[in-house]
Amino acid sequence: MNGFLQEKIRTSFLRAQHILYSPPKPLSFIKGSKMWYYLAYNRALCEKPSRSDIESQAKPTDPFESPYTPGLFISKLQQDHVLLWNPFNIVPKHLLIATTNRKEHQEELLTPNTLHVSYQSLSLLNSLVFYNSGVYSCSSQPHRHLHLISLPLITPEHTQRLDRKSPQTDVFYRPVVQFHRYVMGHYKDSKDIEKILLPSFKLQGLPFSNACCVLPKKNITPKVLYDAYTSCLKQFTSVLDEKKIIKDGDGSKREIYGPNISYHLFMSKSWMMVVPRSSISYQGIGVYPIGFLGAIFLKDKRQQKIIRKIGPENLLRNLTNI
Repeated sequence: MNGFLQEKIRTSFLRAQHILYSPPKPLSFIKGSKMWYYLAYNRALCEKPSRSDIESQAKPTDPFESPYTPGLFISKLQQDHVLLWNPFNIVPKHLLIATTNRKEHQEELLTPNTLHVSYQSLSLLNSLVFYNSGVYSCSSQPHRHLHLISLPLITPEHTQRLDRKSPQTDVFYRPVVQFHRYVMGHYKDSKDIEKILLPSFKLQGLPFSNACCVLPKKNITPKVLYDAYTSCLKQFTSVLDEKKIIKDGDGSKREIYGPNISYHLFMSKSWMMVVPRSSISYQGIGVYPIGFLGAIFLKDKRQQKIIRKIGPENLLRNLTNI
């Protein structure tokens, strides 16, 4: 099945390239206390509609409901999910896993099945899954969807273009890759993990609030993933079923239940992490989720000057001040 989907990704990518954004333009690296932070200009973020833009529409369109935008559909997945290209891609291969049930809302808890489908999709690419939920999370579409991005985010050629003598040209200084090493470094015996270790723990030394779980090497079930996910969330809130009133695309209102915080969920084959979000921006800079893993995408040179002044870690700290 994976071979079939990988071929679908390859062929559909060739058809979709004309409607996808070009790769981010590398700007520079900034050294933090634990990681290097990669700064890049990203045009897709400049043109991506905000949550308020979507909500202000008289009748918002749902890009994740069939019929899909021509060129974006890749394939159906199991358990009532589909695989799509992200029209506001931050890297060339930036996919979306969306539910076919339009009633499943972005601010509800993820289901065990959705977590499992997303985890299984990690093997389609050398990739990472992330999910945004809540008003401060950068999520603009209410229809439930998760992001699947291929790694590495940047190539050695990108880093050499910035500074041919810098250590960042090493593969381990790439965003996400170096973060993975940092996470797994907290478990010297990670290769021998047979079952999930709960409760979740905080990764010490990072400048922002976080809760992390190291996942077992095998027997990954929907329940295992759901237990890890809710354990991470419970580090920041005991309320996972707060009642919220939302408005559907047809204007009708209904009740949903979900966590009372905004957050990002990140998931790899080896670990899962939740980062709470308390603000959409700090000093005019909004940070896309993978900024917390070392890749900060900017909209203009003014933002680059600000981040150099305040520092990337101070920026991230102020966005997760819970």
